[in-house]
Amino acid sequence: APDLTVTEIPNTREQIGGVSGIAVLMDGALIVVDNGDPDPRTAGGAVWRVTLDGQVTTFATLDDERGWVAPDDVAVDAQGYVYISDRGRNEIWRFDADGANGAVWWVPPVDAAILQRAITGLAYDSAHDAIIVTDPEANDIFRILLAEGETEVLYRHGERPNPPGFDGVTVTPDGTIYVAALGQNGIPSVDDGDLDYIAGLFRGASDVAYANGRLFVANFDQTSLVVPLYRPSLPFAIDVIQLSPDSSG
Repeated sequence: APDLTVTEIPNTREQIGGVSGIAVLMDGALIVVDNGDPDPRTAGGAVWRVTLDGQVTTFATLDDERGWVAPDDVAVDAQGYVYISDRGRNEIWRFDADGANGAVWWVPPVDAAILQRAITGLAYDSAHDAIIVTDPEANDIFRILLAEGETEVLYRHGERPNPPGFDGVTVTPDGTIYVAALGQNGIPSVDDGDLDYIAGLFRGASDVAYANGRLFVANFDQTSLVVPLYRPSLPFAIDVIQLSPDSSG
């Protein structure tokens, strides 16, 4: 049986203000996107490289005058490249595995009908060698094919009621996409331009991750952070969804 002991990585409590994204590099180190504060209204942030023995060092910075505005999520592809979203800049940056050669890799397509965007959740889709991107402002989901550089719109909510408010996203080995719909506190799969909700209601479903036939859902309970006197629905827990064999990839 696996050892389920929970331990804290040294130095992370002191150096990291508010984790919004995390990924594992090929060498086993972690890339941590730190927005500086758990309050979602906070601006700025940092991206750290964290080893399990507690070495916390800067992974990458943006050297222009704006710097990181609202870094949010991170994904690593099969070649080890690191992708980081910044919803304040509406850009995805790509870096080498050591944090070098950073450059803007992708920006959303221009659409005159969409007044505001917030490029947020990222996941690597190994079945298509692509990066999946969520946008909770426009409620779009994109797939960017790495080899071709082509952008596909997988889902567009438009003016329909019950906007999902997408946040984190994950992809199973067979290419099935599951997304955290923070606006609906649920987890749907994305299939042929539609959403199929498989679970809810959560306490602020802000992120989702897949492993070994299960989905792990983070409960953010964001309302208590921005509405005065609103009592949080503790605990800020992680829920587990056991997928059926034909949906686990």
